[in-house]
Amino acid sequence: MEKLASLRPGSNRADRVNLFINGTPLISNSSEPMSAWGAKTSEAAQCISCEDLSGDPQSKYLLRAEFEMTVTREMLNPRGTMHGGFQVTLFDNLSSFAVAGFDRYWEGYSDEEKTIDIFVPIKRVAKMMGVSRTLTATFLRAVSEGDLVKMEVFVVAETKTFTVITGRVYDKQGRVATEFFHDKVKVAARI
Repeated sequence: MEKLASLRPGSNRADRVNLFINGTPLISNSSEPMSAWGAKTSEAAQCISCEDLSGDPQSKYLLRAEFEMTVTREMLNPRGTMHGGFQVTLFDNLSSFAVAGFDRYWEGYSDEEKTIDIFVPIKRVAKMMGVSRTLTATFLRAVSEGDLVKMEVFVVAETKTFTVITGRVYDKQGRVATEFFHDKVKVAARI
């Protein structure tokens, strides 16, 4: 609850995104993770920067978020590199959570609206996450156990009904390891 109380419209955007990564049960009807890999994503990844670029007419993106994590044994395929399915799950989750970085979802709420049951910003953001319609990945390089990897997420377009997101995973040398494209449809979720 202290984390919730500390989040204000002017809060650090990366902290807002991390609230979703670390507090997924806050937006779900269940305290159980959706999948084992989903739980590992929440345990391992952290948002290290997030920029709301929606007010910048020069930017080709609406939002940019950067995440990092260390590859662990549980994330590996039989060849000993980061499993492609894990990478897709990682991008699916983190690209969804990245929308929490938009300032517009955190504006105009009162102190009374900060309780765990009716925390308005969480409900606003959760409704905007949507469900995947298209999610593609192109794997270019292997990522190994112990590597600190970075992921960039870019919100390209967002409307009332869909969000288009692209992203990349970078290996420890800073080379692009995986490219992603994610198209999400927003649905009216009961929260």
